[in-house]
Amino acid sequence: MRHVKPELLAIAFVLGGIGGPLLAQEPEPAAAPFLVDNRAMCQFEYHLGEWVPGDPDAPPGIRIEFAWVIPGKVVRDAEYRLIDGEEVQISHGTAGYHYGLMQIEWLSFARDGVYPFEVMNIGRIEFLPGDVMVRRYRSYDPDTSSREYRETLSPIDENTRRNAVEYLDDERNWREWGVFTHVRKSPRERSEECAGLT
Repeated sequence: MRHVKPELLAIAFVLGGIGGPLLAQEPEPAAAPFLVDNRAMCQFEYHLGEWVPGDPDAPPGIRIEFAWVIPGKVVRDAEYRLIDGEEVQISHGTAGYHYGLMQIEWLSFARDGVYPFEVMNIGRIEFLPGDVMVRRYRSYDPDTSSREYRETLSPIDENTRRNAVEYLDDERNWREWGVFTHVRKSPRERSEECAGLT
């Protein structure tokens, strides 16, 4: 019989008595795929739903909508206005997470209700603490001119938000373009995909 050193027997005993059960344990479940974009996009939840102007001097018939296209993945936004007594969609935008840039990208087209789409907006969206949404974008006109804008949508309460719009002047200074109030028209939406992520 081959002689085995006592210290090796001791090691084998320890590995067999402790290491074996450890190796037999079930591995930890893998993290959900694409969790990074769900976590980023679910920050939209406060802003989802239908909104109408809350300012007394606002034109009648304006309606703004934020809604899931794919829950937890893609958001669409649209603006509607009354034109000749009919509700007409005048803008359509889409936002989603860019895996390469690791940020939320936004693309929107807008028109005045009479002519074909006349403005293209492209930029990014970020969120600050307290459900504050900041949308920075460049707006392009058909004549190829463009201007940079920054919109900050800040919750006032559960059903009211403030929309401050600024533009970048020729000296690269931010100037106020307008400040508006939006009031929630439809109940706040929540999705299963965002449970525990916001």
